[in-house]
Amino acid sequence: MRQTGTEERIPEFFDAPPAALTDLPAGSVICIVGAGGKTSLLKLLAEHYRRRGFRVLAGTTTHMERPASFCTTAESAVAAMDEQGYALAGLPDPHNGGKIIPLAEEELLKAVQAADITVLEADGARHMSVKVPYDHEPVIPPYATHVVVVGGLAAVGKRIEEAAYNPEGVARFLSARWPEAEESGTDLIITEEMLEYLVRYAYAGKVRDAAPQAGLTAVFRQTAAAGKKEPQMTHYHMIYLAAGFGRRFGSNKLLCMIDGRPMYRHVLDRLADLVRKQPLPCDLTVVTQYETIRESLKDTPCDVVINPDPARGISSSIAEGIRHLAEKQALMPSDMLIFFNADQPGLREETILSFLRMLDEKRPQLAAMGIHGEARNPCAFHAAYAEELMSLRGDTGGRQILKKHADQVFVFNADSPEELEDIDML
Repeated sequence: MRQTGTEERIPEFFDAPPAALTDLPAGSVICIVGAGGKTSLLKLLAEHYRRRGFRVLAGTTTHMERPASFCTTAESAVAAMDEQGYALAGLPDPHNGGKIIPLAEEELLKAVQAADITVLEADGARHMSVKVPYDHEPVIPPYATHVVVVGGLAAVGKRIEEAAYNPEGVARFLSARWPEAEESGTDLIITEEMLEYLVRYAYAGKVRDAAPQAGLTAVFRQTAAAGKKEPQMTHYHMIYLAAGFGRRFGSNKLLCMIDGRPMYRHVLDRLADLVRKQPLPCDLTVVTQYETIRESLKDTPCDVVINPDPARGISSSIAEGIRHLAEKQALMPSDMLIFFNADQPGLREETILSFLRMLDEKRPQLAAMGIHGEARNPCAFHAAYAEELMSLRGDTGGRQILKKHADQVFVFNADSPEELEDIDML
């Protein structure tokens, strides 16, 4: 058994995947055990990898809360992954209408083999914050590659009886290190040190026996306060507009060679590099009218959308990009839309990354790169502006919206004016 990342403290909510689990290779099977946030972590990991373009299977080896919809066969799970990149698979629990149980072993294995990333709940805790597994727990398949043990920080300061699933087992396990646990039993108050001890060691032997090749990561999570929603992870959707005619340029300027590369490749390649590195959760959609450009991007980590009527102007490309994200259910209420033009070949990757990090730190609703406080392209819009962006008409871009809401726009100044120059003339 390998220790990967050993432990990671999440001080308030799961608002980002644990660092040790963000860059796993295709074929990984993650089993989540413990108490105090397994389902939240499953959803977060599944969405993280789906947005990175992986085919993701979610499910359980024991039982979990019944979702609104789920796949009941390997065949339907594979079809769902083909169509939307994600499937949650299971069967209705015949004894509890609010739960699902796993697919039959052979069916589950078929679905796992068809997925790039699998995330499974492999334990139960009945909504308690900490636990020590019973003899029959957890249910970790031998092909698991990573096991995550979750512990709820809400257990700290509470009696074992109040906070733990299998309270007698927790008291026995703690008594090996804290003699007072033997005297107090389930009335013992759980300290932070005790919680860390439980999460790090209560499952170690079980994981070693079930899947000796699996890495083990411990994660501590604080449950959201009553009535408070857990924040969603902001995703940065970079939309690259490459459908113009270049009338003022005199020819298709996107294919004009600059420093040995077509103009459209310069910024596009820098954006693709950021998608590969994932310094922040981001993806790339290219909107174009040119089959030549689409064909050239087969090995690039991006979606390509053909604008069927580019004569309607740049507003049509903006709409096509947003429509594509909406249709694949990738645009969430907390996300940002960032529009890049293909005729700014001088824009550096370092500047783009600094812009993204500013968005992540400042969280503006509207933003643009600029010079001396004057807004230029690229422009960024909170998802709340998606409908307004879709309503644009003609050759009017998003800067019309920025002008309308000028008092809300954060201008990020580029290091040099040359970076933001667009090339319109020969």
